[in-house]
Amino acid sequence: NSATYGSVISYNVYWIFVMTGFILMRFRESTGRWPFMKAKKAASMESDEEGSRSSESNNGGVLEDKSAVRERTTQVGA
Repeated sequence: NSATYGSVISYNVYWIFVMTGFILMRFRESTGRWPFMKAKKAASMESDEEGSRSSESNNGGVLEDKSAVRERTTQVGA
C-alpha cells in the first residue's frame, strides 16, 4: 500500500469537484441559470397563430416551447 497523505487528500478533493460539477449542472438544468447569478430577463418572443407568451408565464426562468414544429420550404427557380 502506497497511500500517502497527498494522494488521499487529492483523491478526496477530486471527488468533491466532481460532485460540485454535477450539482451545478443539475441546478442549471432545473432553474435555467447558474447559482449566485441573476436570472436574465426573458427575451421578447414574436407572436404567431398560437399567441404570444409573457415573461410572467415562464416557470422559474426556464423557457419551454410545446408548440408543433413546422418546416418551411421555399422553391428556388433554376
